[in-house]
Amino acid sequence: MGPTEQIIQALGGTTALVRARVSSLEPEGRVRVACGTDGAVELLCDVLATSATPVAIAPGDEVLVAAADRASGALGIVLGRIGATNAQSEPSATARERRVVIEADEELILRVGDSSIRIARDGKVVIRGEHVLTRAKGTNRIKGGSVAIN
Repeated sequence: MGPTEQIIQALGGTTALVRARVSSLEPEGRVRVACGTDGAVELLCDVLATSATPVAIAPGDEVLVAAADRASGALGIVLGRIGATNAQSEPSATARERRVVIEADEELILRVGDSSIRIARDGKVVIRGEHVLTRAKGTNRIKGGSVAIN
């Protein structure tokens, strides 16, 4: 019986909360973690998704896992990353993608302070800001059915 099963048995249930370290991110979106003090037990886990903040994890991160008894065949669930938070620090990306797509059914709004970009389903795009600047190395074109300046 491994450390995860021992914890589960000690708690008298089929699931236990354990600390684990991310071993790898699997292609299908699951996460492989190493549990136990020696990391000998590996679990394949889903990641809990919340609408508030997506969990950004990378290999080597320490995470909290709801570990299921492996005999049950259930996957573990990564509940979140463990670590100190600092409201002043900027989030960092763990990977750079060639293309990122963000989709919404009705509208998408990017907002920072008093500035915003609003993209609506009907094709309307509104950019608001105290100062708006566009730059181009080549031609900077304005095209539309009609163009109103001021």
